[in-house]
Amino acid sequence: MDMVEPNNTIVVDTSVLLAIYEVKKDPFEDLNIKEIYIPGPVIKELEKLEKSSKKYGAAKRLIFKLLSLYNIILGKEDGTFADEVILNLAKKYNLFFTNDKMLKKDLKKAGAIVYSFGESGVYR
Repeated sequence: MDMVEPNNTIVVDTSVLLAIYEVKKDPFEDLNIKEIYIPGPVIKELEKLEKSSKKYGAAKRLIFKLLSLYNIILGKEDGTFADEVILNLAKKYNLFFTNDKMLKKDLKKAGAIVYSFGESGVYR
């Protein structure tokens, strides 16, 4: 896997954050990044999931405990659809972390570098 250039910000979506809970691994440890950007609608999605199930409340706590090891930027964007907001962020950022196949395809069309995460680790 190629290492990310230092001093870059990587934008993450809900699917990767939930994968952190499911896989119980830190997907960022092998990436040389400066900041992790979590868009506003992604935070809202986590909050909705947390209200729907205790499992997601535990997931959110674990995710933010892990993320406390990194410089996190919490986005203030409004929007109902996280994918739409993330695609708009491709104008500002070039590194993204998603497990959503359609979003990954659209981000690549926009010229972004996209990573995914699962039990086998991080892949591009």
